[in-house]
Amino acid sequence: GGGGGGGGGEISEEKRQRLFSFAVSQVLDMPIDDQQILLQTLDTSVRLKKQIELLLRAKGYLAAQMSVKQAFTLGDSDEEDEEPK
Repeated sequence: GGGGGGGGGEISEEKRQRLFSFAVSQVLDMPIDDQQILLQTLDTSVRLKKQIELLLRAKGYLAAQMSVKQAFTLGDSDEEDEEPK
């Protein structure tokens, strides 16, 4: 027969959070050493808090990059408007 298994694919909330935290660690763009430290962190809540810190830092970095890019883009369009065609 179809072989049992009971509850199907249901997993506990704790296990779901742990698996999610490992998946996040694998996709974060960070040095291998930092990634390894996260993966070896036994406490899921500690791992998730560290990941939040990394993501917030990355968000700030990307926001700064966008500001610089927009400043250059605006500067380029101003110069184009001044040049006779």
